[in-house]
Amino acid sequence: MLHVKTAARLPAFILAIQLLFLTGCAVTPSDSQPPETTKPSLDPTAFTLDVQPVQFNGHTIAGQICLFLVTLRQEANASTEPVTLTVAAVGAEVPVKPAALKPGDVAEIVVLPLALSVGKTIQITLSGKRADSEDSKTITADVVEGSDDRRADAVALQGAFLTWLASEHPELNIGPATRWNGTMISPQWLVVSHYLFFSDEWEMHLEWHNMIPPHDWVRIDLRRRGKETVPSLAYEISSWTARSTPKPIEVPNSIWR
Repeated sequence: MLHVKTAARLPAFILAIQLLFLTGCAVTPSDSQPPETTKPSLDPTAFTLDVQPVQFNGHTIAGQICLFLVTLRQEANASTEPVTLTVAAVGAEVPVKPAALKPGDVAEIVVLPLALSVGKTIQITLSGKRADSEDSKTITADVVEGSDDRRADAVALQGAFLTWLASEHPELNIGPATRWNGTMISPQWLVVSHYLFFSDEWEMHLEWHNMIPPHDWVRIDLRRRGKETVPSLAYEISSWTARSTPKPIEVPNSIWR
């Protein structure tokens, strides 16, 4: 009887030993995690140049004002120091050399295709440097034969908007007395003509539909220079022949070049 009782206790004894072994060898959460490593910090001087346009809406002509918009894209905790800008142009002139671009600002760089580039492709490389960080963008454009033969029409069409804006939106500080410089763009576009005007404060893109009424619309969109990279306002005269009153329209989501 004693032998039988001892044998009966053996399974319970073995189970206790197994539980003790498993408890002692349990893996704790700290043992299962790999050792922490220090992640390399991002270079605070790093940045990316964002340039508009990256491609023109068609060709260019000699002497056309090709205006590029340049901004910085960087991490929120990146350096606030300015980036030094440089421009290299093949077949074109850069009348004003850029200096520096601060985060949050919009730089405007003017490039003028040369007459000797007619029938050729110009190349513009915009570069930025801050400490050891650099970035660059290269844009090309074809230069075709042509001259600014749309200015007279553009000025007349613009005048209707200037008078209306001065009356209806004086807060924009735009009117008949505003001084503008202008340039024809997209010379090969015939059904819809395009023109750019520049004041000290505004860029105005004017486009008009060369069709019979009532489809002879005229439109403008406006961008604040030095602050915006896309238009923020747009208006339309639905029929030039009918001298329709300008009305607000949907704003384009990009600049026209």
